[in-house]
Amino acid sequence: DEGQRINLLRSLAGTASISNPRNYFTPFVTEKSQSLIQEQANLHQNQIIGASKRNNYELIQYKLNELKSLCDILETNERVKRCYEESIQSLKETMKSIYNSATANLGKCFDQENKLTQQDLQDYLDSYNILRSSSSVRDKHLGHEAISLDALLLFLNSHVKQLITRTLQLDFQSESQILLKNLDKMKLISGFDSKFNAQNSLEYKKIQEHFEGEFEKDIQKNKSLLKEDRISESSKIMDQIKDASLHFTSHFDEGWLTSQYQQLIQDFNKYFDNIYIIV
Repeated sequence: DEGQRINLLRSLAGTASISNPRNYFTPFVTEKSQSLIQEQANLHQNQIIGASKRNNYELIQYKLNELKSLCDILETNERVKRCYEESIQSLKETMKSIYNSATANLGKCFDQENKLTQQDLQDYLDSYNILRSSSSVRDKHLGHEAISLDALLLFLNSHVKQLITRTLQLDFQSESQILLKNLDKMKLISGFDSKFNAQNSLEYKKIQEHFEGEFEKDIQKNKSLLKEDRISESSKIMDQIKDASLHFTSHFDEGWLTSQYQQLIQDFNKYFDNIYIIV
């Protein structure tokens, strides 16, 4: 009756709580359920591996989250935990492979004897964007030891810096072909600044300004050579400036290059006019 129910409730309410329920209650999963859970974990792992081949990091993150949830719920299930850990290791290796392939291919393009093309930079950018898409997976599951897009940017910037150093050490008169090849590379790289979040166009501008100064020094040097009747040396400078006015128009203002060459011609004409007057 009602009185008995009230007494029972009062009795239960007065009963002390169990301080450590884990000592009294043990969760369990049937063998059939264990098999189904392992099957699901294996499925997640296979889907993660398949998605990594397609660079689908949105799906990878979703599946890793599910696999991690299974690990958290079934703390003692080593087989499920192993699926998660193997998935993580596989992704790290995939990202490392992307980095190694991208840097190896681009690194060859910076060798002096090789050219750098638009496609080379686009391929590198594609790898950069793949690692960018993996950033959230890296932060949540892989850890900071996994390769990041910053590593690709660091590699590019390091090689650009070396290229700049080598270029500024070139002598325009004797190494103009190497200079032209290096300027071609810098111009291409600067065109990708916004995509790589870099500032290489500023470095390219500095190189241009440096060699514009070298051209102007040659003009002044030529005047001195003519005054000293060193025609042979003066002719070499004239040939170099003429070559620049023909082949360096993609890097320097064509009108400016032409004006430099015209200045040399005027100096030559003035020199020979003076000789004619003296004779």
